[in-house]
Amino acid sequence: MNSYASSLFALGLVLLGGAAAAEEAAPLVTENPAIVGVPGDSGPPLAPPVIELPSVPPPPAVFASLRDDLSPPALAGVENGAAYLRDQDDSLRIYPAARLTLDGHASPGAPSLLGGTTEGNGLGATFLVRRIGFDFSGVIHSRLAFTAGIELGGSRIGTTEYVGPGTSRIGMPSAHDGRVRPADAHVSYLFRRWLNFTAGQQLLPFSMSNRTPDAVVEVPERPLAIRAFAVPWHRDIGLTVWGEAAPKEYLHYEVGVFSGDGYEHAFADALPEFAGRIHSRPLAALGSAFILSKAQIGLSARIGSRDPTRVTYDHPTVATGQGWVLWQPGYIDSLGRATHVLPSGLQRAIGGELRLPLQLPGGRVLDLQSELYYVENDTRESVTGFLSTNTERFGRTQGVGWYAQLSFWCCGDAHANGDVGVVVPPRVALQHPAATATSHARSEELTPVSRVPRGLELLLLASGIDANYDGAGREGSTRDAKTPRSNIKVFQLGGGAQYWFGKNFRSGVFYSGYVAPKSASASNLVVLPGNVPDENGVTSGATVLHELTFRLAAGF
Repeated sequence: MNSYASSLFALGLVLLGGAAAAEEAAPLVTENPAIVGVPGDSGPPLAPPVIELPSVPPPPAVFASLRDDLSPPALAGVENGAAYLRDQDDSLRIYPAARLTLDGHASPGAPSLLGGTTEGNGLGATFLVRRIGFDFSGVIHSRLAFTAGIELGGSRIGTTEYVGPGTSRIGMPSAHDGRVRPADAHVSYLFRRWLNFTAGQQLLPFSMSNRTPDAVVEVPERPLAIRAFAVPWHRDIGLTVWGEAAPKEYLHYEVGVFSGDGYEHAFADALPEFAGRIHSRPLAALGSAFILSKAQIGLSARIGSRDPTRVTYDHPTVATGQGWVLWQPGYIDSLGRATHVLPSGLQRAIGGELRLPLQLPGGRVLDLQSELYYVENDTRESVTGFLSTNTERFGRTQGVGWYAQLSFWCCGDAHANGDVGVVVPPRVALQHPAATATSHARSEELTPVSRVPRGLELLLLASGIDANYDGAGREGSTRDAKTPRSNIKVFQLGGGAQYWFGKNFRSGVFYSGYVAPKSASASNLVVLPGNVPDENGVTSGATVLHELTFRLAAGF
């Protein structure tokens, strides 16, 4: 009995142990209804374990600031007064531009001197749209640059064909003419700092004044000696090689080959003209604090030829800034025929430039710039109707043209209109956003967004042409009784004041007095309004012409 009881007790222990073991293993083999959605389990669902990781501190503010500072500039906007468009990776930039120039002209006393003659038609108080221009420039992959520009009112001042007395002597181009002409239209390959190429219609690389863009020229029109004598065709079609042959500002060169006939008569013949300019700022190494650090010297030269059988346009006139023709290349010969003076044979000029910008206390600048050129142009004379078939005689114009200009930037930013004598493909340096207060590590390396400079400029100008024309001075020519052999002598004296808001806006007033000693006489071929005979054949014998110009220009 005892052994039977002991056996039952042992069997019970085994059964109880197995049940307990099965109960402990159940979670390993039973599906969790909370996970797989098995119904019928009344137990609570098992939630996945939560693992708490140590927190990571946010990046320092300086890195966030650096990220913002290095973000690319906007895809469109205005920087330093210039509008731009660009693609995301900055491989293409476009610079659209437009400019409007309005003028008010007055010639005090001149209309009354003419006595109602037709030669003074257009001379007097007037308001006109002097020029309207549109430019479309761009830079591709920092190597290829282009500019395509057109303008109304872009003809040469004084462009009139000689047809004899009794016709207007006013050759003032304006947008009212309705003639649309190409302005700057060229392509540049930017190879290296010291070697670049520009092909197309461009400002001739001759003279500091001529190489200053129209929007930057400080007087209403370029000085008389430059635009009417030294380089009368200020734009031409050709190829220019240019660059800096030494560290920046030390030596800059421009040399090219051109059609020689200017933009008014492109490729009238097949004879080229060579032109070049070299200029340097030898004291730039002394630092900007030195009073003459931007002193500049330069040399320009040009030489070409005109085919006497193909060139049938008149020699350039000499005209005032408002278009009155002081010297007309023609006359009525002893047979009553209108005789024209035309370019023929060699055309050459050489001279130099000097600029002295003086840095004065208080940020003010006194800027003196001057140029002087010797010009010698061979000519021929032909009568109306036979310009391409007959030549009456061969002659020459020769002499000196010069100017001196003194500018005083009395208020605001000096040279707010930009630098003179510099023409390079447009490229605006886009600025990074201004540094934040937390980016101390980079703040000194960032360039703040620039402000458009603005300033008030007072200036004085003196310019002169001291030349002569001999209509039969070459190749043993036979002289007509009325063939000129006399001086072309006239001086421009003027001054003015103007306010600049960068290159985008200018407003000013300028006076010019044109002085011609012994004008309209045997010793001076220059004719002023007071020298034109009235209906009774009477002249006033004037030696001065006064011109007052009000200019308002705006653009982007």
